[in-house]
Amino acid sequence: MPSHAPSVALEAPQRLRSLDVLRGLVILAMLFVNDIAGVQGVPGWLKHADFHARGMTVVDLVFPAFLFMVGMALPYSLGKRLEAGGLLGSVWLHIGIRTLGLLLLGPFMVVADALQPGGPLSPPLWTLAGYLGVILIWHGYDGWKTEHPWRVRGFRMGGALLLLLLLALYQGPQGAGFMALNPRWWGILGIIGWAYLAACMVYVPGRRHPEALLGGAVLLGLLALAAPFALGAWPQWCLGVVGSFAPHGLIVLMGVLLGRMLQESAPPEPCRSAVGGRVRWTLLFAGGLYLASVLLESLSPLHGMFTVSKLLGTVTWCLRCSAYSALLWLSVYLAVDVWGRSPGSKFLAMAGGNALLAYILSPLSVALWDLTAGHWKPYDALGETLLLGSLRALVSAFLLTWLAGYLRRKGLNLKL
Repeated sequence: MPSHAPSVALEAPQRLRSLDVLRGLVILAMLFVNDIAGVQGVPGWLKHADFHARGMTVVDLVFPAFLFMVGMALPYSLGKRLEAGGLLGSVWLHIGIRTLGLLLLGPFMVVADALQPGGPLSPPLWTLAGYLGVILIWHGYDGWKTEHPWRVRGFRMGGALLLLLLLALYQGPQGAGFMALNPRWWGILGIIGWAYLAACMVYVPGRRHPEALLGGAVLLGLLALAAPFALGAWPQWCLGVVGSFAPHGLIVLMGVLLGRMLQESAPPEPCRSAVGGRVRWTLLFAGGLYLASVLLESLSPLHGMFTVSKLLGTVTWCLRCSAYSALLWLSVYLAVDVWGRSPGSKFLAMAGGNALLAYILSPLSVALWDLTAGHWKPYDALGETLLLGSLRALVSAFLLTWLAGYLRRKGLNLKL
């Protein structure tokens, strides 16, 4: 190779490091935008576009980018279980347990945000105890499962009993106890659960047939388009499920499609042609999705569901975000997996592999601060000006992302 040619890292046919690095980067961005949302004077491009706006902001890309990465990783993670030759029922059991966990955690976080004073436990103490229960249940317990299986079961059972006790002691806007639990929506984790289930329902039976995956994507897109026209005909709970299942499942499935194409385009032996194939496929894929979103957007005068809108969960928004996410992954892939230029990628990859803990560290830290600081609210005061509030959000996001990676290295890793 000539001395002036860029060095290319030869890759083994395994999970790409860029998947975890980008997921960690998205977690960092998610923590930042969640924090800065409470800062006074935030410019419009750092907020979600409202229902009446046509278009999207950079904030509207953060969550779908995470969903897209869930899809890209699916052929690598779930594929190992499918190709191992085990019973298909065990795969669906894994999918069902993971989905159920997300569908429980999402509404739990929603009701935790609505806690009111006046109950047996103060809201910060209730929140801290609640997330302790979450950690006890979903901690990976690496190395303990074979050496101390009964201890693991005991911790998980203890966490479940703690959560049940806390829910019985819940004090919300509509009263106390179990009857006061009334989550307004599925929560971010609940939406991820529905989207993951939707993508798995297409991927597992159709993983060997690209046309089946494309057909499943079209079906999810049509279901997402049909939901607004069914207002008044479908029960409200059904619309809530479809609104989470179809459009967000479409984004995850777009990630699955790209992940499968990258696997198919990579030669069985490590070689530099794999890089060129992945670049070409990703550019074609992103370009096709963007073109499809433009064509759908041209129909927006006919109905608002053809506009680009995150809050409405339009198919146009799903396709455009998937196109941007594919290009974003390509940039990280070239920097990390190909050129080896990865400053900060180690802690991002560690946090990306501990995404659930990174996400719950934010409400955990707020509850801990409220419990210890009392009426002294310097953190809130920093949000009264845009400059200090932006620095607060940036520092907080970096610290929590680093902490998630650090805790993973120390063995604390939440797994669903």
